[in-house]
Amino acid sequence: MLNHKCLQFHLSTVRWESYKLTDEELDSETWQRYQHNLQLCQGLYVPLHLLEISLRNHLQTLLQSIDKNWYSGFFNKGQFKYNGKVLSRKGQEKLSDAINKLTKNGKSKANYVPTEGQIVAELTFGFWVELFSNSYGNIWGYTQTRGDYLKKIFPKLPNHHIPQANAQTVTNIIYPCLKVILFLRNRIFHHEPIWHERHFDALSKQMPGLANQFLNYKNEKVITFSVIDETLHTILGWLCEDLLQDAHTFRKA
Repeated sequence: MLNHKCLQFHLSTVRWESYKLTDEELDSETWQRYQHNLQLCQGLYVPLHLLEISLRNHLQTLLQSIDKNWYSGFFNKGQFKYNGKVLSRKGQEKLSDAINKLTKNGKSKANYVPTEGQIVAELTFGFWVELFSNSYGNIWGYTQTRGDYLKKIFPKLPNHHIPQANAQTVTNIIYPCLKVILFLRNRIFHHEPIWHERHFDALSKQMPGLANQFLNYKNEKVITFSVIDETLHTILGWLCEDLLQDAHTFRKA
């Protein structure tokens, strides 16, 4: 089992110092905080996994129903040519990156073309979150002919988010919440500390407008781990109450 002397030897000084509250703090106290951070990250792995995979698959199905060529593209003299109609310029760039990576990895196979499933798996969580940005506002508007796409993705979305307010719900609630969750997810997957509110200062500085939307919705003054944790479970419950229950079950195990 690791101890703080062993950990200090293997970690950089900068990383070790980032877990201290004061310069005078004992190494044993810093070590306790490091362990606490590991436990926080461990507790979030399952709900993050369930959210990312299920949201991705629901959105893939939605995109298929809107445009069967949504993922289709090819490279011509180094330039990416998109065959679909639904993705924004930013989305096309992320699609290009995914296809390019898959094509390079499969170049040993003659006439290799990545499948939709391979492309979906290669696209980042950030790609799927961006489908709720203003660039895709036309997707989320309610119409009598196609119904309510937002409810198809989030069947348990509270009834007060009525169809006529879908665009506002996506802009002011869904997108800000998912972007903040994405920020936390990336910190965890890149082994960064999450135990203190200062670790989320970068989010407020990089995207102040979005951070303010999130805080207004949550009725909070600062972004903290506990606020994002609660939001993650709320969004997961909107997707499926059983998924939320599964996340709680794993946390208790």
